[in-house]
Amino acid sequence: MRTAAIIPMLFVLFTVHGQDFRPLLEDLAFYGDATMNAAHSGHRMRANDSLNIKVDQFLNIPTSFSISLEEVPWISEQKLDGTPFRVITWQLNVGDSIFTYEGRIQYEDDSFVRLVDDKSGREPDYTTYSSDQWYGSRYYKMKAFDYKGKSAYLLFGFNAHSRWNRQKVVDVLFFEDNQPKFGLPVFVEEGKNPDRYGNYRLILTYSLDSRVHIDFDEEKNMIVHDHLMPIQGRFEGQGDTAVGDGSFVGYWPRSDGLWIYKDKLFEDNQELPETGIQKSNDPKKDIFGRSRQ
Repeated sequence: MRTAAIIPMLFVLFTVHGQDFRPLLEDLAFYGDATMNAAHSGHRMRANDSLNIKVDQFLNIPTSFSISLEEVPWISEQKLDGTPFRVITWQLNVGDSIFTYEGRIQYEDDSFVRLVDDKSGREPDYTTYSSDQWYGSRYYKMKAFDYKGKSAYLLFGFNAHSRWNRQKVVDVLFFEDNQPKFGLPVFVEEGKNPDRYGNYRLILTYSLDSRVHIDFDEEKNMIVHDHLMPIQGRFEGQGDTAVGDGSFVGYWPRSDGLWIYKDKLFEDNQELPETGIQKSNDPKKDIFGRSRQ
């Protein structure tokens, strides 16, 4: 496996208070690679079982919170300066286009909570979930904000979802009695009652062959994402789906912690400041130079 070539560059010295973390970090890199990239589904699942064990062994070591996992391949770590926790996630392709996600939230005292991926029989747009009812994703960014005088966090993630469709997710993490909760009714249109009309998380479901962007734009101080256009599926068995239509929408933060929907963020003759990509002048193509649907 290619992990063997990566390990010497990543783990030169990880010794804290006499504890050498290198062997476990090497194990995390090895099993993370196998979980993500092994050709046989049975091998991926066995590697994931071992990876779960090794992650828990690592997190159970005193002072492990101070050791970053950012450079461990295939494992995502999201941690902000000054926050007393970090979020660790990774993806498993079980087989036959079935994907599941693993996660941990570790606190600065080295205790941790396991996140259990469970998307069955619920309404994700309007529900708060606990750690054992997590809408699993592999997170790539975290952003702090205040909601009703308490700290909350936007978690930007990817979910492989199904054979023909993918998802980008923005969930909301907050804590009650030091226990993680996911989902708050903070995404809403201007003038509407968030308790009645607010979305608890953003979920963009789009066709496998479409590239969809969602991120927090620091310059504009808002969430920005592709506007999705519904289309008929182009793969046998796909059904109705969606693709980006070349325009962007977003959500800007209000002082009370709500995120207010904004339509049509960019005009056709503008650049995209958050990507630096010039818009195409070809009417048959979108802003990225892709053929319009």
